Amino acid sequence: MGSVTWTEAQEDAIYTRGCDILVAAGAGAGKTAVLVERVIQAVLAEEDSLDIERLLVVTFTEAAATEMRQRIRDALAAKLREQPDNDRLHRQLNQLPFASISTIHAFCSKLLRRHFYHLGLDPSFRIMTEPEANLLRYETIHGVLDECYAMADPDVLGFIDAYGGRDGEGAVQDLILKLYSFQMSLPEPGVWQEMILKAYSPKSLEELYRLPLMEEARRQVMLTIGRVLSSLEEALALCNLPGGPEPYVERLEQEITAVRDFADIMDEEGWVHDVDGGEAIFRRLPSIKQDMGVLDELKTSCQRLRNAAKDHWQKLLVSFFSLSDQEIAQELNRQRSILEIMFALVNRFTDAYRDAKGKQGILDFADLEQLALRLLTKPREGGGLGPSSVALELEDQFDEVLIDEYQDTNEVQDCIMAMVTGAHDHGPGCVPRFMVGDIKQSIYGFRLTEPRLFLDKYTGFSPRAGAPQRRIDLATNFRCRGEIIHGVNYVFRQLMAVGVAGMEYDDEAELRQGAHYPEVTGQVKEFVEVAAAGELTDHVLAESGYEKEHGAESAPRLELYVLESKQEQGFSEKTESDLAQAGSESSHGSDVWDDELERLEREAWLMACRIQQMVGQDPNLRPHLVWDKSAKAYRPAEYRDIVILLRSVKNRANQVMEILRQAGIPAYADLDTGYFSAVEIRLMVALLQVLDNPKQDIPLAAVLRAPWFGLTPEELVAIRLAAPRGNFHDAMLVASRADSQLGERLRDINATLDTWRTMARRLSLSKLIPYLYRETGFYHYAATMPKGEQRQANLRGLHDRAREFDQFALQGLSRFVDFLERLQKDDNLGEIKPLAEGANVVRVMSMHKSKGLEFPIVFLADLGKGFNLQDQVQDILFHKELGPGLKVVDPERRLKYSAFAYHVIKGRMHRETLAEEMRILYVAMTRARETLILVGSQGPLDRWCGTWSNAATISGWQLPDDFVISAGNYLDWLGPALSRHRDGVAILEAGGVERDGGPYLWQDSEVFNDPSRWFVWLEGQSDALSWFDTQRQGQRQATIPWDRVAELRSVRSETLTKERAARFGEQLIWQYPYQALTSLPGKISVTELKNWNQVAAMAGGMDVEPRIATLGFTGDADEHGQRTGRKGTMYQARRPRFVLAEHERVSAVEQGMWTHTLLQCLDLTKDLSNKNVLEAEAQRLVEQRFLTFDQVASVDLESIELFFGSSLGQRLLANPQSVWRELPFTMALPAEEVYGAIAMSGFSKKAQRYEGQSQTEVQPQGNEPLANDRVIIQGVIDCLVQEPRGILLVDFKTDRVTQAGATRAALEYRVQMEQYCQAARAIFGQDVREAYLYFLRGKVAVPMAISSPKA
Repeated sequence: MGSVTWTEAQEDAIYTRGCDILVAAGAGAGKTAVLVERVIQAVLAEEDSLDIERLLVVTFTEAAATEMRQRIRDALAAKLREQPDNDRLHRQLNQLPFASISTIHAFCSKLLRRHFYHLGLDPSFRIMTEPEANLLRYETIHGVLDECYAMADPDVLGFIDAYGGRDGEGAVQDLILKLYSFQMSLPEPGVWQEMILKAYSPKSLEELYRLPLMEEARRQVMLTIGRVLSSLEEALALCNLPGGPEPYVERLEQEITAVRDFADIMDEEGWVHDVDGGEAIFRRLPSIKQDMGVLDELKTSCQRLRNAAKDHWQKLLVSFFSLSDQEIAQELNRQRSILEIMFALVNRFTDAYRDAKGKQGILDFADLEQLALRLLTKPREGGGLGPSSVALELEDQFDEVLIDEYQDTNEVQDCIMAMVTGAHDHGPGCVPRFMVGDIKQSIYGFRLTEPRLFLDKYTGFSPRAGAPQRRIDLATNFRCRGEIIHGVNYVFRQLMAVGVAGMEYDDEAELRQGAHYPEVTGQVKEFVEVAAAGELTDHVLAESGYEKEHGAESAPRLELYVLESKQEQGFSEKTESDLAQAGSESSHGSDVWDDELERLEREAWLMACRIQQMVGQDPNLRPHLVWDKSAKAYRPAEYRDIVILLRSVKNRANQVMEILRQAGIPAYADLDTGYFSAVEIRLMVALLQVLDNPKQDIPLAAVLRAPWFGLTPEELVAIRLAAPRGNFHDAMLVASRADSQLGERLRDINATLDTWRTMARRLSLSKLIPYLYRETGFYHYAATMPKGEQRQANLRGLHDRAREFDQFALQGLSRFVDFLERLQKDDNLGEIKPLAEGANVVRVMSMHKSKGLEFPIVFLADLGKGFNLQDQVQDILFHKELGPGLKVVDPERRLKYSAFAYHVIKGRMHRETLAEEMRILYVAMTRARETLILVGSQGPLDRWCGTWSNAATISGWQLPDDFVISAGNYLDWLGPALSRHRDGVAILEAGGVERDGGPYLWQDSEVFNDPSRWFVWLEGQSDALSWFDTQRQGQRQATIPWDRVAELRSVRSETLTKERAARFGEQLIWQYPYQALTSLPGKISVTELKNWNQVAAMAGGMDVEPRIATLGFTGDADEHGQRTGRKGTMYQARRPRFVLAEHERVSAVEQGMWTHTLLQCLDLTKDLSNKNVLEAEAQRLVEQRFLTFDQVASVDLESIELFFGSSLGQRLLANPQSVWRELPFTMALPAEEVYGAIAMSGFSKKAQRYEGQSQTEVQPQGNEPLANDRVIIQGVIDCLVQEPRGILLVDFKTDRVTQAGATRAALEYRVQMEQYCQAARAIFGQDVREAYLYFLRGKVAVPMAISSPKA
């Protein structure tokens, strides 16, 4: 073992043999080192040694495998120097290059090439790159859907119609590809499909109750009940305080009792089968008079808590109890047919994709796993998978299997290892398994890893020595200072629990200090900073008197700084549209604090200030010292010691990099995007596009302006003027014929492009790219540009991609251009930046990429950014255990709502997402060796600190599951956790919690007196923070220039005067006073105007009843034409904009359009009330090609026959020469007349809220802009009859309404009919005496009220 000293637990893991072992190692516990040492000791052991070729070692990356080989080689070489005549050691060293030490994919590839004949594979198969595989998948799915259109399967077309999304079939493509990837992570995709279909067809209620779906629903119901009770009990506690709203006590106690009774029924019966009266639990609170002595603050807080409980309760009833048990079973059975269609589509794609790969002799990474599993397994008679003959051979080949990073394994990979070791039934196998990992660091859920595999073994394996399946915990951390370990343990003891994280952060899971950091003689200790916006140094502590009170030795090493933001980001009940935009950074409000500077930029300025101080750039402060492990001494911090970690670097790291650049701090960001936006790549891609197809205006213009041709803008204008019509290439050809200097240059350019195009046909892409670099000289030219080394690296990257693509069987420039365009659309490639080893720069990277790394100083920034929950708002969700969850979509009725299963699966996915976010935070916090600075923004701080402070009254370490699960960002975990600490006074004070001297006695003493030490700093403009400013006034020097951070001023620039700053701010933040009215169009159709008025009605309470309400229903239509049954949120569903096959299913919109066409073209001189005459007329329209046969067949001729037989229809037939049909009109009206009702309805206020503006900022006095503007109104009148007494106006509707519901349905067309009447008066100079809406399907005419003509 050399000079390395192992702990007792590590030695146990290294030397214990003969059983399955799960090593659960915390961060920095040396788990990989233990695995490597175990291999070395097994090979070097004098007794019971193992040969290197009889070990299978599976690593997470190829780099880890290479490093492991080298370490084993070094150990063998060292041993050979001691025993040069040891033949066994020589043999082990010679066998090392052939040892099975690799990633799981490399192992599978080797296995398939060795046993290819069992599967009918070509042994020379090639593994595609991920971009290459994406391109082939998209090509394949296009082909599959084209076949579906050709077959005109009505079920498939209906599925595409319902779930295709706004981009036509785009959403269905993504859905199928997602389901395909999802299934490829399962050992038996077909069996999984059968299991899901069975779950969606329960034969009885008993079978329904046994479903995992119902068990999960019960769990979520109880979790929500816990949240309701927590809020009610907290409200009741406020009532009992002096000055509290005592009149509320009785009502709150009644509500608590009712909710607890509900929970008791759930516990006893498993489900509440009758919730009648559940909505009546929350009744109106009694009134409180002013003379009762109730404090307004306590009354408001109590009402807020009670309203929150009421909202949770109502959502619980709507989501889980709006359907009876029988209706849930019926809904599942109805959805089964949708799942069958979806599974058929994905299976069809799987077959087509497999055939496409087989023809080209290629595989993707998922194929390696699935084919290896097929090779190693065979079906068992009773179901499941058993070992094949190849698997039995491998059992004899290996003596032990070692798996690194086991927490990031998926089910297919785990099944492969089980077959190799003979562990077929989850028990011990013939070959011992040694699995190393940390469930707290499982952060690759997006790669479809399965943390449950580790958790099952973590809870199932015994810690007892000698057990056949043993768990060994490695908790000693050899990376971090003790202060950081205390802080990490303090936070995650409260957050990680079985209910959300799936595991308990108990004594076995928490970290223990193993690293030794000597004291800094004569200096205060270094800090661990948890900064959400600020800094604390020994100078600040000395000035604030902290050391005088607590002593220098107890100075806090953990700090929390929070910047105030006006934007809401934390705890909230989010709508689906909110979730879809989770993590986005839209700016709201006009405050300089928010609009003038993005939150992340202000945080970056703060970090820039702190970094400058730490590296000694601030002359007033001594530099930060870090421990140099190689020199065994402290030294001043350098830029290379610092890393900034972000949850996501996409579109965010550039902001941080720019601020660091402005502050003069060298920085490097490992970006995942931006490659195709680099100018050198854009120019080369444009050149390739032009060589492929010169008739592309923008790429051609870019190529002509590029350095190798260098045309000026004036010359490009001259080319365009040479042929104003047509494409730019044609204009270039015309201009090249001119006898001028430009014409001569263009002739040379054309000749050059022709030559390059010829070479493009002759050369492979891997040779074409270097040829173009040489011919254009652009590669060397790029070196002379700013950041030339980086630009050349990007160009080399383009060449690498061309070489990858050359390995694709179907080559060619055109396909390569498509390939690049696909990559550009995804934009998941970052710029290729050369970074020298040990470069003295600050690194900016994502939290995911930091895994496995460590840094002396770590900044965690952007902690107020909302969690990304976009996957939870898709129309179809996927879960391995619960199956798919669907939104029910009815394109005919334009309705969409969430089914019961969708609600349940969405709740489960949300909890699992939060569990992974918690693990990501754990990984990020444990990257720091000495100093940790957490930076984030939240606001308004007074309100959020008040919310966080609610956690301070909780007893015991763990925060309740409902509290943890309601978090919207990382600060929503850190804030409540620190509000319970003795150093969290700032959070409590800002939240309005007061104490009468001394500690907060109501807090849990163990949590309150935790040994971790924190310094909490809040920075903002809330009144609640004024005490904080007062505290800071006593300091001689503020270490962070907060005023400059707030104003986005350079750290080195002069401070603006208040007068100049105010004047400058007024210029920047001026807003158009009628901003809300800019969303009103100047040209609008009558139909659009109807929709605007519907929105206005919902916002302002106009007397219009929209057909689609906020809470919709599904089921059968009642007498009013409304859908009844299950409550749920409904949305209008747009029909996809793509052309289906000739025999596609007809939508309601198309049916209405064809009905109107038939009514327009019928001959009114004939007796259309006669069925035979009407059918003959319809046949005439088909013969004259007004309509197709299928279109006429979709029209309800019976309803038209009945109309012409009615008194209204007879009036048309009696006077055919006076009938106008499909009469278009355009008229200009005063905007106040058109939009006045909308402006007055409150819609403008709603628009202001969407624009992020308060009412006082943009509310005009009156409607001045409306009075001075005119709006163009366009429309088409279905039918108008000029009669002696005046005009008769008829508008036909094909809506699905009953006769009883027609009058109600007609209300929403009132504005539309008024515009028709006004247009008719203006055109014919006659009054409209009668106006009717005729509902063809309902066979009823509804008379419409006609307003008097305006003067």
